[in-house]
Amino acid sequence: MQGLLWNPQSNNSYRPLAWYDMKRDYSLFPNDDNGDVLWHMRSKGDELTQPRELDFTVILPSEEAAINFALGCLRSGFKVEMEQSDEHNGDGLDWTVTVYTCAVPSHSDISTLEQSLGEFAAPLGGRTSGWSSVFVRSA
Repeated sequence: MQGLLWNPQSNNSYRPLAWYDMKRDYSLFPNDDNGDVLWHMRSKGDELTQPRELDFTVILPSEEAAINFALGCLRSGFKVEMEQSDEHNGDGLDWTVTVYTCAVPSHSDISTLEQSLGEFAAPLGGRTSGWSSVFVRSA
């Protein structure tokens, strides 16, 4: 996490800017997986102020469970994709439903949606398996 910081008082030169030059605010980026990912994005130059597509992965044990989960998400207004894994997973969760939403990434919103999706998937034998987002470099 290395960058350069312009220092006009120092002979118009640059000095290294390391990730530790930014202080992590644990109220915005808690010490958990979601906080770590968001902090990494922020420290690389994404101010996390622009809405973008976020996708959440949910894995399920059967086509029937995946269809039921996907239909519930569609009824709630989400865009979804469903696919069967090419290889058999050891845990038997061979179906993936990707749930898409557009939002400004925040720890509370991501964690809340991830928890809700997990609670919906659990009775169907499924669970969440992470989320992703595009990186939006701030100007």
